[in-house]
Parts: sequence; structure tokens; C-alpha cells
Amino acid sequence: MPRFAHGTHAAADLLVELSRRVSTGLTRPIVWQVSGLHFRRLHAHARAVLMEEVFKMSRIAAIAGAMCLAAMPALAQTPAEQTAGKASSGDQQFVHEAAIGGMAEVELGKLATDKASSADVKQFGQRMVDDHGKANDELKSLASQKNWTLPTELDAKHKATRDRLSKLSGAEFDRAYMKEMVADHNKDVREFAEHAKTAKDADLKAWVQKTLPVLKEHQSMAKDVSQKVATAPSGGAR
Repeated sequence: MPRFAHGTHAAADLLVELSRRVSTGLTRPIVWQVSGLHFRRLHAHARAVLMEEVFKMSRIAAIAGAMCLAAMPALAQTPAEQTAGKASSGDQQFVHEAAIGGMAEVELGKLATDKASSADVKQFGQRMVDDHGKANDELKSLASQKNWTLPTELDAKHKATRDRLSKLSGAEFDRAYMKEMVADHNKDVREFAEHAKTAKDADLKAWVQKTLPVLKEHQSMAKDVSQKVATAPSGGAR
């Protein structure tokens, strides 16, 4: 226990010690000490001043304790809860592009089921609608859980592709559409394979790894159908 001066500086000595102990959370020992022998040796005015400081510092300690308690729920959050709504820049860009690409595959697939002259192309288009529609729904559900914002319409590039293909028909449409599908799925497989390794969010990585085999199957199918329509007569394979 510190040894305080007994003269006129006793109050100041006690206050210094009180400040030190309040800063380290040791308020009870000093309050007890202030109420003991050293406190009784102070003049009446000094005692009044000292007690006023004790009350002030006790209030500060109480407020600090309340603030710590209020912060505990945030500190107890899991990493997933703390990062909700905050994806890494790489994940954000990937999710944005995957959402637009998925919407484009569905829209172009619907176009193929309507305009294609080849049964193989129509079948491939329907497969795109079904598989990418399912993947899109899964990505929307994941984004909802994470508080991520997804695009709701195609970007300018994919709109231009849709508009260009919509003006074609018959074998010309078949060849142009399947050429687009080969290029799209080559790009998709490459990007999904890369992000399956680099994704920061564990749930996103799981979705990417789940979707990648489907995209590889689409890639293989697109190449096969594209070869067929490239060598088919102008009337198309029916």
C-alpha cells in the first residue's frame, strides 16, 4: 500500500493514486484506503474535495463498465455475422459477373427454344434455361443470406448479344448461338475454376465448386452441338 504524505499535500497524493487505480479498474481498494487513516488526517475542506473526486471517478468507472457490457454482443458475433454484407472485392466482382452471366444464359436459352431450327440447339437451349435458372436461384438465396446486392438486369454487352441473336433465324441463328455458347462456357469454366481456389467466402466457394461440374458439362455439350450445326445443311438438323 502506497505511503501518502501527512501534510497539506496528502489530498493531492491520494488523488494521484486514486486516478491511477481508477484507470486500471482498482477502485475499491483506493476507496477503502481513502476512508481509512489517511482520509481522517485530512482537513475538512480537503476531505470534501477528495470525496467529490471519488464520486466523479466512480461514475466514470461505472459508465466505462456499462459501455463494455454494451459492446459484448458485437464482440461475441461470429466472423460470418461480422462480415455480413461485406464480401471481398474479388468475391463481389465474381458474384456480379456470375449473376449477369446466369441471367444471360437463361434469356438466350429461351431465345434458342423459340428460334432454333436444330432440335439439338433447342434441346441445348432448354438445358440452359433449366440449369442456369436453378443456379441463379441458388446464388440469389446465398446473396440474400449474406446481404449482398445482385444485378437485376443484363449489362450492355449481354443485351447487345441478345438483340443481335434475336434478329437471326434458322441455321444462321443455330450457328451464331452455339458459337456464343462455346465462347461463354469456355470463359465461365475458366473463371469458376479460378474462383473455386481464390474465393474468400466459404459459402460462395462451396456454390462455385458445386456449379463448376455443370458448366464443364455445358462446355462439352456446346462444342458438340456447335460442330453439328457448323456442318449441317442450311435447313438445319431436325
